[in-house]
Amino acid sequence: MGPGELIAILAGIGCGTVALMTPVWIIKNILAHREKMARIKQGIEGGVNGLTPEEVDSLRRELAVLRETTTRFDMSFDAALSRVEERLDSLETQQAAQNEDAIAAQRGVGYDLPLATERREYGKNSLEEAPTVSLGRR
Repeated sequence: MGPGELIAILAGIGCGTVALMTPVWIIKNILAHREKMARIKQGIEGGVNGLTPEEVDSLRRELAVLRETTTRFDMSFDAALSRVEERLDSLETQQAAQNEDAIAAQRGVGYDLPLATERREYGKNSLEEAPTVSLGRR
């Protein structure tokens, strides 16, 4: 027996093994699928994941209570958030008004400041007679 014949024999054995094992593999997968489907059907008929219908109804009631509670908390949170936003807007408005008043005070806008023509008494001297400060040469 030569090396060519040995390779041919091994190739034949390999092809035969594949030819015989493929139907076995297909049948195995079909049976596994049928078994899985039978378990699913049994689970549906026997309840959800082994739970009785009473337990499922109890869980549904608990879920409804939980939804109602979370809805109330959500509405309460929204109301509190709305109040905080209103308060923040109020504080921002007050702060803006105070800033405008401070700027107006610095510029002298809207306040009763003495004009150069008014006579205001400062001790003995009036505004017109008040001493002047020279900022340059004399």
